[in-house]
Amino acid sequence: MEPSSHAELVSSLLPPSNVGEGLRVAIVGAGIAGIAAALRLRRHGFAVVVFEAEGRIGGRLRSHHTDQGWFEFGAQWIHGEQHWLYDYAQQHDMLAQSVHMTRETAALFESGSQVSQTSHSDLVKLGAEFADHFSPDVLVSCRCDESVGERLKELQCEATLSSLPGDSHRKLVESVCDWSNRCLKIDSGADSLHDVSLQNYRDETCVGNYNHQLKLPFTSIISHLLWLHPGRDGPEEDFSKDEMRLRTPVQYIRLSEYNYQVSVETESGEQCGFDHVIVTVPLGVLKKKHRTLFVPALSQKKQETIESMGFGMIGKVIMIFAEPFWTNWQFDYVEGDVRAFALYWEGDLESERKDPEKRYADQPWYRSIRSFIACQTHPNVLIGFLAGHHVKTMESLPDSQVAQDLTTVLKKFSGDPSIPNPISILRSDWATSERFGGTYSYISLESGSKGLGPIDLGQPEWFQEGPKTLVPRLLFAGEATHPRYFSMVHGAILSGWREADRLVTLYRSFDRKDIVYSGHYRDSSPEPEESPTRRYRYSADWNNSGGLERLGAFRLNRSISRRANGDPDSSHAPGSKDYTCRSRVYTRDDGTYSVSSIFPGRYDDSGYRPAHIHFKITPVDRFNRPNGATFTTQLYFEDDHYLLPVDSCKHCGSDEPTLIACVQHVDDIKTYVGHWDVLLAPSSTRVNRMTAEEEFNDKHYN
Repeated sequence: MEPSSHAELVSSLLPPSNVGEGLRVAIVGAGIAGIAAALRLRRHGFAVVVFEAEGRIGGRLRSHHTDQGWFEFGAQWIHGEQHWLYDYAQQHDMLAQSVHMTRETAALFESGSQVSQTSHSDLVKLGAEFADHFSPDVLVSCRCDESVGERLKELQCEATLSSLPGDSHRKLVESVCDWSNRCLKIDSGADSLHDVSLQNYRDETCVGNYNHQLKLPFTSIISHLLWLHPGRDGPEEDFSKDEMRLRTPVQYIRLSEYNYQVSVETESGEQCGFDHVIVTVPLGVLKKKHRTLFVPALSQKKQETIESMGFGMIGKVIMIFAEPFWTNWQFDYVEGDVRAFALYWEGDLESERKDPEKRYADQPWYRSIRSFIACQTHPNVLIGFLAGHHVKTMESLPDSQVAQDLTTVLKKFSGDPSIPNPISILRSDWATSERFGGTYSYISLESGSKGLGPIDLGQPEWFQEGPKTLVPRLLFAGEATHPRYFSMVHGAILSGWREADRLVTLYRSFDRKDIVYSGHYRDSSPEPEESPTRRYRYSADWNNSGGLERLGAFRLNRSISRRANGDPDSSHAPGSKDYTCRSRVYTRDDGTYSVSSIFPGRYDDSGYRPAHIHFKITPVDRFNRPNGATFTTQLYFEDDHYLLPVDSCKHCGSDEPTLIACVQHVDDIKTYVGHWDVLLAPSSTRVNRMTAEEEFNDKHYN
């Protein structure tokens, strides 16, 4: 259960431990989710390495400082009040005065005319009625294949029908609907609300005021995460250079078939092996790179989730003026200082007919601006907000063009031609940056119709059989993976903790003294007693030096066996392109194994060699990582004429009885079955499994 308050958060923290000692975890992305995961894992002894493509940490938290204050290019508010981050910020006196948009927002119309207090009340009332239809309580039984745009269009029709032809109320409805469209777009960043499923508002949980400002830059949350996760020996330190790899973009994440290690390969060609990888990159990056980033490919369901979920584009334009001229504007209906200026464009039936989904495709980029916000942390700054495809246009234009366009908009809507040009402007670049590809996620109409969403995106991949449960090697975190707080900072943090806790809980469930093959281990290994099936109950014990003390009739206990055979037409030389019959075999839980192969051919090596199969046997730990020396041997077949002394290899031991299997014909003369057991001598080192594999190197077997 996720913490809803600071007290619940503290009580939910597992005490520091060494459960992760000896385990390495790579975290791809140093956004707030990646940092949260890294800090929690480090608290439990895991060795973490964070790979970040940018030259900074924080991801979509990006505060910009000047001599007069700061402003945010990324996350700007804490949304809602019934969750741990709001409670934490309140207890630590981090909250500034909350913004109440309905009471502190002035309405600016395209004509430049002011509205009366009565008209403004009607405006706010109708807008609130529209918004109420998108609350989780109202949408509890909504269909996920219905779009927000369709529902808003229905509300507009209902409100319009209550108006008389030519009635001013009709124009009010059109203006409010257009404003609501741009306002709701900011929630998702979608190009059109017709692309957004109603599930987006049904599932997203935000109770209380939506806009809580901090007294400190939003990036200060990173420092508070450090304080929340003291180490085993006291206050947690910042990341070392070895733990935080900035300017290190990842090109490939590969799962090794041999030992279930996950390899992270950077764009510079560096490769590092890890036990687990947590991917926290934005959904926009996954959309662009998932087909090449992961080897092997992700599951079909995961790929479909990535491709169908929405990832929106929100743009901010920071206008810095010599003085805050807007403080002189007076509005009878605004309580206290004006915090925002909402833009109400005047629509017409022709525009509605051409653009029923309100994508504003044929309109200038600034038509998508929702409002200007008076920055509370920088006295001379106005911030323009917009959403959709126009964000890319805004980010691509010259500064002078953007400044001119916005000044024109301000003059037109305020009716004040004396408004000066800004001294300078700064802009976000989330949409055009290949490191982000947008701002935050939403439930699209496509993903909602398919029943896919954040829960599916957050499911781990690349599972390996563990001692008590499946062990995930590839995990996912980030705001897009949280089922209730997607698109929000506290949702991103919770997702990072979720994946860290997944690993901590997993390894807590494994007693390091547990023997995976329960019932098969003995501290001493007397001569095994033969069973009626000619198989022996034994323990796979490996000598520390790698030496073999006894080789006899035996079976492998939880092993992986890779074998390689010569082809029957004798095109079997190690360099032959046809020498392809090789495989790896895992033993079953009871220690048995089986292999199936074509019968190997004989070959001329300065004299003929008998038919044989090569095995390389390697002990591994419970997670299939090599855990001891490797033993290489060969399996020969009874009654082969070319066994020693005829064998051209006089030192290969083909006359050793323990290396010769007795085979029998079945079905037809070309099919053989046989039995070959292996017993390794006891030692002080316990192993959980055995692997047998075959490698070739210029006719020499390693």
